[in-house]
Amino acid sequence: MPWRDTQSSRLRRLFLEGFSAMDVAEPLVSFDEGTSATEVKDFMQTKAFDLVGVRRDGLIEGYVRQEDLTSGTCGDHFRPFTPEDDLIPDTANLIDVVKSLAINQQCFVTILDRVGAIITMTDLEKPPMRMFLFGMITMIEMKTAGRTEPSRPTG
Repeated sequence: MPWRDTQSSRLRRLFLEGFSAMDVAEPLVSFDEGTSATEVKDFMQTKAFDLVGVRRDGLIEGYVRQEDLTSGTCGDHFRPFTPEDDLIPDTANLIDVVKSLAINQQCFVTILDRVGAIITMTDLEKPPMRMFLFGMITMIEMKTAGRTEPSRPTG
């Protein structure tokens, strides 16, 4: 295998395996299902959160969206996690994160098979994602440079 191919595969492995969902994830703030909807909504407005997790028996089992919290408790507006919510493992690579975000605008990160973190579109602005994207661009440039012959001056 030529050196360029070896170097390219090493860089590819570095960028695909070197960054994971946990590098850009934030802890999912959560409330007990019996917490007042207005109390949670006030908190969410203060923090500019669109959604928070809901705990049942001490475990985050679902979430509520701010716009749903009109009255009652969090449990009254509870949305359980479903496959459509794009639960991704903490070890998922950033390509999987971007694919998930393209579907729902957020993805929930599982840690030890339990939801414990969230990634939103604003998390794409973090340094690990920037480094990942710069690495992808560099690899594309390397691959493109290897396919084209440099122009030679005539004369």
